[in-house]
Amino acid sequence: MKGSYYEIGLSIGRKCRKQVPSHYSKECTKEKLDFAYDCQDIVKKYCPELLEELQGIADAGNFNYENLLSSELAAGLYSNCTLLAISGEHTKSGHPIFARSMDWLQYAMKFASISMTRPKGKLASLGFSETFLGRAGGINEAGLAIGESSTCWENLQPGIISGVAIRWILDNCKTSHDAVEFLTRIRFIMGNNYLIADKQGDFGFVQAHPSKAIGTIERPDFLFATNHYFSPEFDKITPKKPKHSTDRIEYLNSWFSKRTEPVSLEDVMILQRTHDVELCPHVQEEYEGKPRDLTTCWAWTAALGTNEVYLCEGSPCKNQHQRLVLS
Repeated sequence: MKGSYYEIGLSIGRKCRKQVPSHYSKECTKEKLDFAYDCQDIVKKYCPELLEELQGIADAGNFNYENLLSSELAAGLYSNCTLLAISGEHTKSGHPIFARSMDWLQYAMKFASISMTRPKGKLASLGFSETFLGRAGGINEAGLAIGESSTCWENLQPGIISGVAIRWILDNCKTSHDAVEFLTRIRFIMGNNYLIADKQGDFGFVQAHPSKAIGTIERPDFLFATNHYFSPEFDKITPKKPKHSTDRIEYLNSWFSKRTEPVSLEDVMILQRTHDVELCPHVQEEYEGKPRDLTTCWAWTAALGTNEVYLCEGSPCKNQHQRLVLS
């Protein structure tokens, strides 16, 4: 999809008019709608053109705009994701490698989409999502990759939801420095960790919460994010560190430290299949009062600077990664 943001919105609306925008698309209560309008005001301040796209989606898809506001700007995933970035000094290709596993409710897969967008005057990107407007992660033509993992679903405040923030970064940011600068000056709805990497080898890590955001730029050998904050500054805000999250960190550290050869994309794809810890989970979690199957909805990895992504739809232990090209 390409053109102005409104034209991209029209394209989405036409393609998806028979679909439900997301599993958050339920009848809005006044409380939810008031919250959504507060979020819209903040999006207008930081990412105004995305509201033009949202209007185009509503116009061409014949969607109720207020329902779209609620599902696209004011609701988000509590996903058990794993993200990692590896310096080009430790990869077979010499390119930095970025990878993300999106672990979420299996029934939500029917809302999943792959989007290639080229907004007029902006950067082209390849992104993955389960909403029309936002992105749960992706890469852009500048060689920047980004993804997020949930950390805190409590005390939600009007702000920018992770998918909208990521979409704006993919459209506008060429470097990890640019992305970290943006993420550390906006307001957030909920808590997330953001991992960013660019083809130059700079890695960004932002720990975000409605009350504060801490961002760093590093050039480490290996960097990762799961579902808890690393900084002690968040210990009083969210002291809980889920075992499935800390277990994955220990496993990833061990995996990287034991390697004797440079890392390939295939090595990362194999890592995404492991059941030694919940990197490829098959568990049940309660959601809206019902037990739901939680699994990997998609896993992807990319050598930054190549404009290629290898995407696995569904659990990597059962499905193969397929090559996608951002062109």
